[in-house]
Amino acid sequence: MDIIKGMQAAFERLDGWVNLVTGVGTRERSKQLTFMADAPLPDTQLEAIYVGDPYGAIIAGVVPEEALRQGYHLKTGSPDEESAIAAALEASTVDQHLVGSWTWSRVFGGGAVFVGADDGRDPALPLDEANIRTIRFLTVLDRTEMQPNTYYNDPLRRKFGEAETYRVQQSSNGGTSRHAVVHETRLVRFTGGLATRRRQQILKGWGESELNRVVDVLAKFNGAFESSGSLLMQASEGVFKMNGLMAMMAADKKDLLKTRLEMMDLARGVTRSVLIGEGEEYSRTEVGALTGVASIIDKNLLLLSGAARIPVTILMGQSPAGLSATGDSDMRWFYDRVKTAQTNTLRPRHLRLIRLLCLAKDGPTGGKLPAKLTIEYAPLWQLTPLEQADLRQKQATTDGIYIDKQVVTADEVGASRFRPEGWSPETTIDLGAREAAMAADADAAQLTGGQGAPGADHAEGAAGIIAKVSARELPRDAGVALLVSSMGMDPTAAEAAMGEAGRSFFTAPDPADTAAHQALQDAHAKLQASARSTQQMLTRVLERNRAGELVVGSPIAKAPTELAEGEVLSEGDVVEVPVEDSRFEVRRLDGRSDGVAVVLQLPHSHAGRLPTETPAADLHVTLCFLGMNDRWGPDSIDRVVAAVRQWALTVPPIAATLGGIGRFAGGPSGEPVYVPVDSEALTNARPALVAFLRAAGFGVAKGHGFTPHLTLAYVEAGEPTPAPVAPIAVTFPVVSVWWDAVRVDVELTGGA
Repeated sequence: MDIIKGMQAAFERLDGWVNLVTGVGTRERSKQLTFMADAPLPDTQLEAIYVGDPYGAIIAGVVPEEALRQGYHLKTGSPDEESAIAAALEASTVDQHLVGSWTWSRVFGGGAVFVGADDGRDPALPLDEANIRTIRFLTVLDRTEMQPNTYYNDPLRRKFGEAETYRVQQSSNGGTSRHAVVHETRLVRFTGGLATRRRQQILKGWGESELNRVVDVLAKFNGAFESSGSLLMQASEGVFKMNGLMAMMAADKKDLLKTRLEMMDLARGVTRSVLIGEGEEYSRTEVGALTGVASIIDKNLLLLSGAARIPVTILMGQSPAGLSATGDSDMRWFYDRVKTAQTNTLRPRHLRLIRLLCLAKDGPTGGKLPAKLTIEYAPLWQLTPLEQADLRQKQATTDGIYIDKQVVTADEVGASRFRPEGWSPETTIDLGAREAAMAADADAAQLTGGQGAPGADHAEGAAGIIAKVSARELPRDAGVALLVSSMGMDPTAAEAAMGEAGRSFFTAPDPADTAAHQALQDAHAKLQASARSTQQMLTRVLERNRAGELVVGSPIAKAPTELAEGEVLSEGDVVEVPVEDSRFEVRRLDGRSDGVAVVLQLPHSHAGRLPTETPAADLHVTLCFLGMNDRWGPDSIDRVVAAVRQWALTVPPIAATLGGIGRFAGGPSGEPVYVPVDSEALTNARPALVAFLRAAGFGVAKGHGFTPHLTLAYVEAGEPTPAPVAPIAVTFPVVSVWWDAVRVDVELTGGA
């Protein structure tokens, strides 16, 4: 019984899936229900399809060409950089190279742009991007010109199994050839269609050829066209009835029958008539109707369009008509597909070439990558002028409604619509500015005790009261009381409106400091007059020295000649020539500084972390060294301190990092060994200190650049330099004026 059931099941299976008449389930390839992966076509055949078949060329090249058809916009944040890079891309024909290599990848399953970067290394070694001197050439290669030479064999690497180097064999049009082993980092590769790992082993690491996938469908489509031509030729046959035809053929030894038929055909072609004898007949018989042939061709066309994933409109070059016509939806689908290819295939390779051009020392950016580098491809779907006008009209109506309802402002609409790159329907809103405006409105409401925004008179009155307090014309408490009584503010809102006016913010100087300010201005004027006189004297001295009439003597330790304003130096007068260097402070044997300096003293808590025997109280960073103390007095020191106090009001505590080790060349007490001080705040604040000191009449040496440092020790020439100091974060809360044993500390209060 089981045997009978098994046989019945077998017959049912054969009857259901195998039919010798229809060929279903048989080994005939066009009718079988199984699929077999075709072997890769020979390269010569792929090339023949691309060169000899117009539809094969369209299938291979349409996606790369469409991807760059509308161009793109390069963004770096700098218009000058963008223009320079765009010019370099155009000069190097980067777009053409990308289209060419991408097209060959669709034909052969692989293509590349060979970047001829001069980095001083063998092409078989990885590209050294940090040392690219120039990009000598860009060359398009197809898969047939690149054979994998070595592979990444480390299973833990991301590129395991991929080609590391290629053997490039390229022939030129002049008959010469180029052979080289090239590292994969010097190639911008397009790897063809997605292939399985097993398939990649057959393809030697490359991808699928688009032509290899559609070759059978392409052959059927071309066959359908060829067959339709044959049907047209054979659709109508002529019939010629001749009496005694068979006997004539048997007796015809000189091809008289053939000659007669030829003459008859010639007469028909010349005179559009047929010559026949008596009793003979000539007629034309229609062999078969051509109904349905066009439909079959259209179906084959749709089959090719689907296999190639290209709309019929693009494949055929015009919009077809009839039931098989494709519309805008197909075009939008295709453009979306091209956009995906732009993102996943084109953009990373495009950016790679741009980066290499920028990294070249002679490149558009001088070897530096822009901080921001993006590419935006223009939309492929372009509106007609009528559609653009209609869109703008509808958008303007919508914008008007939004503005009327206070959803957006007119400024936001104007900035969004009319951008530097052109008109845009996208609306951009600056949320940060919105939040700031809302906060300002809330502050205004608070200032008026919730009574609504103040009017113009109200605001001017409040501003006038605050201005009087800032100008020291009205005490701060009285100003706050006036805001409460006359402006209707509550005390808290009045205090907030007054802010720092009358407390730390003033628009007029303190009357108690007026005399000191005037004294500083008078001293500055005197110094300027003296400097002009000194310049005139030095000019005459140099002229007489060059003429041999005067010899300049050696420096002497005498006080400079005092001059009244407008007086001119004469022979025998003593001129002060200050030559100071803040890197070397003249030191006494007892360790005290023998000069006047403005310094940042290191907080004692950090002194134990430095490799030095200098007492913690003496560790400092010199900001300005003003000179020797034999010409200084209490009055001069007071003026220095006053200038430093003015500067300290504008500078908050200075954050810095100590680290490393340095050494200056020999000085009066040996070679100073120091730890560098890294502080942007210090570098930015020091010029203002120099300006305050100069305004007070104290010059600072100009013989060298300012080098922030903290001296650790003085060593003899030839002694080894200590090991570098590990980074130490430090904050300097005070600035000090040092004069011999006198030290005056001034707190840094700017921003407090």
